[in-house]
Amino acid sequence: MVFVTGISFVILAFLLRFQYSGHYLLPFLTLTAFCTLVIISRSKLKILLLMLSITFLAITFPKNYYAKAERNYPLVKSRVEKTLDKKLILKSDKFNIILKRNDDAPTPTGNEYRFFFLINGYEPQSDFLYKDSQKLVIFSEENAIDFKNFNTWEMSEFDYSKVKKTSHFSPDNKMTIYLLEK
Repeated sequence: MVFVTGISFVILAFLLRFQYSGHYLLPFLTLTAFCTLVIISRSKLKILLLMLSITFLAITFPKNYYAKAERNYPLVKSRVEKTLDKKLILKSDKFNIILKRNDDAPTPTGNEYRFFFLINGYEPQSDFLYKDSQKLVIFSEENAIDFKNFNTWEMSEFDYSKVKKTSHFSPDNKMTIYLLEK
């Protein structure tokens, strides 16, 4: 059963064009953990094996992954408002959003920025419609982006080769906002 789930995950990775993130492994890892617990429960050394497993998981748990997970929402709100004040985007525009974080988050959809755009009456397109978007707003925690080497699924779907106009501004000293227009 674990083998079949593993094969399913590999097929899913091919279907998603290798754009997957660690959290996609959760169902597979849950099944693996369940099978491991069943095997341990049938063993004569079940308490020792269970304690060793828990100790191993506690030691190898990626604590640094969650250390930088918090977002400053008043700051995000302010950045979105400054972007809207520049009138770079109209409510009728087909636009999408990317967040380029310093820690290179594997899924840069910038949902916190999308939220504040929605609150202000601007509706970004779906995460799956980058190719249909005419404008792309990139909130970058890095000062300069080399767009030719910015290889994400979102960027390849938007197709940087079709960009006719690029503009940018900095609402504060920790963020640069780029607007790419087709």
